[in-house]
Amino acid sequence: MDVLPSTIIRFVQNGDVKEAASANSIWKCLACLTCTTRCPKEVDIAAVMDALKQISIEKRCVHRDMREIVLFQRSFLNNIRRNGRTNELELVAEYKIRGFLGNFNPFWAIKDSMLGPAMLAKGKLHIGVGSPVKDKALVKRIFDRCLEGE
Repeated sequence: MDVLPSTIIRFVQNGDVKEAASANSIWKCLACLTCTTRCPKEVDIAAVMDALKQISIEKRCVHRDMREIVLFQRSFLNNIRRNGRTNELELVAEYKIRGFLGNFNPFWAIKDSMLGPAMLAKGKLHIGVGSPVKDKALVKRIFDRCLEGE
């Protein structure tokens, strides 16, 4: 971590939210709640880290080393919103296209392509298109409810 969780909390306390939201540490937080349960001041540090992730996206101050994580997160959520479950082929395609359009680096777009055959051979990649969930209205309601707070 470039900035310790205690320092992140201090930034927020001092009103320097953008500085806290720009740290790559917030993206390395696994939300395991260890820091929250151990905090002597009973601060929900994991929730603060999660909120800072949202703020960093909204204020466009995501740490440059973490942009691929945000890109994947966006592609993953779009995939769930469309299908109600993951469609791995569609997810990878959207992620790679978005990444390529963001940096125009053809090597980045194909750098993981050799993993596909090995994953397929081990049964770790499902290329079947599959069907979306039957109750897409339920998925829409879940996303709508989650987005109400924004």
